Amino acid sequence: MLKAVVSKQGQVKTCGSCREARGLDKLGLIEGIQVSTMSQLAQWVMDSDKVLTF
Repeated sequence: MLKAVVSKQGQVKTCGSCREARGLDKLGLIEGIQVSTMSQLAQWVMDSDKVLTF
């Protein structure tokens, strides 16, 4: 699903702290996904009309 979103120029970001807490920080990301901060993600949510989470 994430590859489909990125291929259609959708933005996909992941929280670096959340990745680290779950031991995922050593894994590679799908091309086009960006690591962000919780602060940046909170601002992104506040600025958005719609947000998808899963």
